[in-house]
Amino acid sequence: MNNELVEKIKLAFADVKLEDGIGLWEAQGIDNYADEKQILDLRNKDERENWHQIPYRDIALAGTSLSFVDAKGMRFLLAQFLIFDVLEKDICKEELFDAPDVVFILTNDLQSEYKEIQFQLLNSLQIKTIIDFLSYKLEQNLNDYEVSEIKKALKHWQQKV
Repeated sequence: MNNELVEKIKLAFADVKLEDGIGLWEAQGIDNYADEKQILDLRNKDERENWHQIPYRDIALAGTSLSFVDAKGMRFLLAQFLIFDVLEKDICKEELFDAPDVVFILTNDLQSEYKEIQFQLLNSLQIKTIIDFLSYKLEQNLNDYEVSEIKKALKHWQQKV
């Protein structure tokens, strides 16, 4: 299932570019209250063309970034965050970092205007991929609260397709 889900994610987000959106490092700067010059420097550091090129270590270091991106940033970064989560055990065998909690981003406060804006550019294939990802997470060893939150979120995402 892992490899099949990873391939679905890659296909759904295959040609997505960041364009003029907020990327991984710029979002991290926003989270850290960086000044305008620092934000510009971080923006220049961001990968903009190929989300596959973003190292998992960078995602781990900037794990809160999805909370601070715009719609273009969400569409661009989400795939690599999802893949990192799915492959975390393989990726992190010898590393000293963990995947950020992307489930929280996909389940928490989905009715808010901010979240609606962040997810507004996702197409139906990308939303179906989120549904597949959350369904996959339900198969993991989760506590009752996590299961409840994912089930609520699945209803939300299924209405978007």
